[in-house]
Amino acid sequence: MRRVLWITLAVVIGAVGYSAAWWFVAERTRTTIIAWLDGLPAEQLSVTPGEMRRGGFPFAVRWTFSQPRAEALWALGDLAAKATSLSLTVEIWAPSVIQLRADQLGVAVNPASTSRAWRLSAEAWSATLEPGPAQAVDLRYELTNLLVDEIRPSGAPMAAQRLARAQRASGTVRISPRQEDGGPLAVHSAALDLVGLNAPGMKYFTPNGDGRIQALAHLRGDLGNASIEDVVAWRDAGGVLDIESLDIDWPPADIAFNGTLALDEKLRLLGAGSADIRGLPGLIDTMADRGELKNSQATIAKLALALMTRPAKDGGAPVVRLPLTAQNGRLRAGPFTLSRLASLIR
Repeated sequence: MRRVLWITLAVVIGAVGYSAAWWFVAERTRTTIIAWLDGLPAEQLSVTPGEMRRGGFPFAVRWTFSQPRAEALWALGDLAAKATSLSLTVEIWAPSVIQLRADQLGVAVNPASTSRAWRLSAEAWSATLEPGPAQAVDLRYELTNLLVDEIRPSGAPMAAQRLARAQRASGTVRISPRQEDGGPLAVHSAALDLVGLNAPGMKYFTPNGDGRIQALAHLRGDLGNASIEDVVAWRDAGGVLDIESLDIDWPPADIAFNGTLALDEKLRLLGAGSADIRGLPGLIDTMADRGELKNSQATIAKLALALMTRPAKDGGAPVVRLPLTAQNGRLRAGPFTLSRLASLIR
């Protein structure tokens, strides 16, 4: 009998102790969140978290925010985000790993360099934030049922045109610690995988929901709070964006690009790279079938491509390699000017 009482007492004490530890972690998490919100630069980032509810007992601490909103004012443009709910979860046994989830996420982007605006929406966004190597922080993310619309002012309400949709967008972002005292530039990396991609407005390309984009890029240098002064300082310190790989599987074309980008004295894109393109004859056929090219024009275009085409090393379809450059406010493919490049800031 006495043994049963001791066991019961030990269980009660253990349960009370565990509950106290859970409450301690919950309060520490709440205090950290509030301190982070209070420390935000109010002139650049405004966050309205909404009602804060606690949950997740007994194995995790979860704080859920209803109708959270955020607005950011940066040198490159304005950004506003909202969601029906946002949850932050910390497991008791792994307090350094943070799990995030937002439902019905919507993000409006208004770049400073153009009068156009874009709206991104997703059914759900989930992410895991955890320590990486060498004091870096890794963020793994996933969005489901992603939609991208262009918003154009045409009276009230604003008119929206669907640009693209994707079944899933996922990847990782690595944030490296800031290097001080003239040390090497911090390297931040980002990977993206867009699956089930389609763009209704691109009439020459018909992936039928099977398009895919994969990318890996490295940002060298620290953009700080992305103010004009921070962007200029990043450029002057030698900051660049290395695009290690950008693979676009977009029937009938397949494009593989890599290159390096920076900013010139007018904050226009500056850089160079190369693109290996397959499937251009199929694209020409599509344009001819739709009456965009005459048969004679299509024949001449294919003959010109034949002079630029080389066999693929993997034994697949022939490849056209195009050198791409951004310089003096112009984007060029070889000797041909594709478009002018405006400053990223009005």
